[in-house]
Parts: sequence; structure tokens; C-alpha cells
Amino acid sequence: LDAAADIAAHPEHYLPHHADRLRVAMDEPVGDELDARTALRLAALFHDIEKPSTRTVSADGRVGFMGHDRKGAATTRRILRRWRAATSTIRFCMLLVAEHLRLGFMVHDRPIDRRDGYRYLKATAPHTHASVVVSLADRFATRGIRARQAYVRAHTQTADELLQVVAELESEDREPLLR
Repeated sequence: LDAAADIAAHPEHYLPHHADRLRVAMDEPVGDELDARTALRLAALFHDIEKPSTRTVSADGRVGFMGHDRKGAATTRRILRRWRAATSTIRFCMLLVAEHLRLGFMVHDRPIDRRDGYRYLKATAPHTHASVVVSLADRFATRGIRARQAYVRAHTQTADELLQVVAELESEDREPLLR
């Protein structure tokens, strides 16, 4: 939660090449009189809510949380409905919870090509920039062996590459191949 709030408040420190676009994205209204910067905190609060229920230990002792992202999105919806949140706020939080792992999986597929950028954009639109913030915050808050600086640096570099590709894709005005 702290990492997400700090990235949203100081994008120039974390992703300096994209700070202006991130700042604009964080100012976008989401619902319930919340801007993305504020609603992002709700998503960060809920992003790992289903880790306890999805925890598994393999024969070699590795701990995993398969499906915690999708299950967490459903739980987020139930809780926010109970809180009578606006539908747009619920959709925002569900999207960020469901997709918070996507950027991390892209770290191993660098460099990011247009196809990867397009898929990420389609999966996270219209809150692509907020999705990147939640993913970075999740990585920054990681403790233990998975918190090595090399992993944090690789995640940040991947986010930077991805946002560059997304900016290029968003600036294009192409006609669809098929109608």
C-alpha cells in the first residue's frame, strides 16, 4: 500500500521517462469521487487477498499461490459491492487485482515487442498505467529471496520498456485490418 501510494505520488523517481503520463493517469476520475491515485490504494490493499486460500507447497518445498489473482478479483468484487462502491471503482480494483502479475511475467520476455505491448494494453485498458503502478509496488514490497535488487531493477526496466511500447501504440491512428 505504501509503495503504491509513493509510486503514484512520485512517478518521476520510479519511471522518469513516463512521469507525465503516469501523473495524468493518476488524476483520472474512477468513481465514488475517487481519482485513480486514491482508488489505486484500494486495489493495492486487495491485490493478494486470496493468497492464504490458494497457498500450496510442492514436494520440493516451494510455496505457490496459483490463481490468487483471479480469485482475489472475485473477492474484491464481493467486498466492494458490500461496501456499496461505485461499479466503476469495483471494475478498476478488479482489473488491477486480476492483472497485477502480468508485468512480472513479462520480465523474462524482454525486450518487449509491439505484440506484448498490445496484449498488455488490451488486458489492462483503460487503466494500463495504474496496472503498472500496482505491479511495481508489489515487487518493491516483496521480502526475502525474491526481493533482490536485480529483480527489482529488472521489473522496473520492464515497466519502462512496456510503457514506451504502450505510448507508441496509443499514439498510432491505424485503421483496423478487418471491420
